[in-house]
Amino acid sequence: MSEEPVMQRLSKARRRAMSILKEADYEIVSLSNGVFDFQAEREEGIRKIKVVLDKEDDNDVKLVSEKIVPNICKKEIWCAVYGTKKFKKIRIN
Repeated sequence: MSEEPVMQRLSKARRRAMSILKEADYEIVSLSNGVFDFQAEREEGIRKIKVVLDKEDDNDVKLVSEKIVPNICKKEIWCAVYGTKKFKKIRIN
């Protein structure tokens, strides 16, 4: 599969994830630190989120788990499920 359709699909999945969180009253901050795509903030805390396609791989889990974040933050991987508008959400400690 060509790189361009994959990047378009990933971009669409990121926008959809942000939209879901905005509907749940989160404020969204785009990140460019290379591990997380964005963070979602509200009074209860902060969620740092990486969006991937179809299935998380060991490298994604390792990158997210090794990233040091403040204790108030939750680290998550959201996997966009192919052919649906759903996400499989994985919390990493």
